[in-house]
Amino acid sequence: MPRISEELRKQVYVEGVVKRLEKLYRHGEAHPDEKPAIEANLDGYFEAGLLVKLVTRDEIQKVIDSEHLRIFGKTREQRKKERDAVLLEEPLNVDWSGYDLPPSVRKV
Repeated sequence: MPRISEELRKQVYVEGVVKRLEKLYRHGEAHPDEKPAIEANLDGYFEAGLLVKLVTRDEIQKVIDSEHLRIFGKTREQRKKERDAVLLEEPLNVDWSGYDLPPSVRKV
């Protein structure tokens, strides 16, 4: 059986990373309860590639950044800033005075 080249092994590995990242970014966003399992699988895959020295951490990070930009249309930093901005927005002006009375005497 012929041995495959280091370059081909790396290409196959990176394709696996891309497949798993896409699952995380597309499926994980829609199903947050499944996201931890998807992330754990991805972390293990990263560690395997690092352990057998197919890739470096920098190479993995470049693939992560590239896939994030391809799928979401923005960098990870841009997306994080947008999420943070939403969290920092002032709360809506809600009239909470209806909750000042105990529940047993509130009118429905």
